[in-house]
Amino acid sequence: MKKHTKILIITTIILTLALTPGCLGEKQETPTYPNAEKIETPTNISKEIINETGFEGIINIYKTTDNPEKIETWYENEMTNQTWKELTKQSGIQFWEKENTIHGIQTLTPQEAQKELNINQTVIITITVPPIQL
Repeated sequence: MKKHTKILIITTIILTLALTPGCLGEKQETPTYPNAEKIETPTNISKEIINETGFEGIINIYKTTDNPEKIETWYENEMTNQTWKELTKQSGIQFWEKENTIHGIQTLTPQEAQKELNINQTVIITITVPPIQL
C-alpha cells in the first residue's frame, strides 16, 4: 500500500473519531513502546496528517526490532492498564480514548517501513488528537 493511501486511511479514521461528542481536551502523548528509538518525523508526513485532519496533533515515529504483533499486544495491555477505552482496531491501527484525548497507534512491518520511510525495522507511528464538539 502506498504511503499516501495509508496516511489517508489513518487521517480519515482520526477525523471520524475526533468528531465524536466531547470537548477540546488537553493533549497527552501516547505511551512509548519500551526500547523503541524515536526518529524524526518526516515533515511531509506530519503536514499531510495535519492538513487531512485539520488538527494540530502530536505525531511521533519510533523504530524497533520487535515484531508488530508484540508491539500491538504491548499497547493493548498498556492502554487497558491505564484505563484507556479501545475505540477500534483494524489493519495494524489501534485507536484509544480517555479524557477527551484520542490516541492512534499504527505499526508498520519492516517491509512496509522500508517502502514508506526507508527504514528496515518495525515502525510505530503514534498520533494524539483531542476530540472536538460540533
